[in-house]
Amino acid sequence: MIKELKITVLLPQLERIGFRVRDERALERALSSQSQPVEHKDADDSLWIQAAGVFESVIKHRPMIERNEAAAWLAMNVLLAINGQRLRADSDSGLQFVQGSSGMELDKFDRANWIDRHSVPMHRN
Repeated sequence: MIKELKITVLLPQLERIGFRVRDERALERALSSQSQPVEHKDADDSLWIQAAGVFESVIKHRPMIERNEAAAWLAMNVLLAINGQRLRADSDSGLQFVQGSSGMELDKFDRANWIDRHSVPMHRN
């Protein structure tokens, strides 16, 4: 079962590195995207789809005063971490992902595929 990212877990992480929340309810709405039904409920795929959805939703709801794309990246990474995964991508690839996602050139399934290809279990280097 996939662990959902709760605001009580994410908020301290955001504040610890200097993010300022503009609208806490918008952040809660962004995180609620994890509970929405997904067409492909395959256990392996759904974590990637949920991570893509959280990333997209944080950008869409714009809960931060600034740097919503960076906050979305952090939220996606925290969701992966609480589920035993981490991203392993170089800076250029990560930047292309963020730019493609914030411009909405990538859809949720494109993002999910990218996350799947760039994720490794946390116990691996």
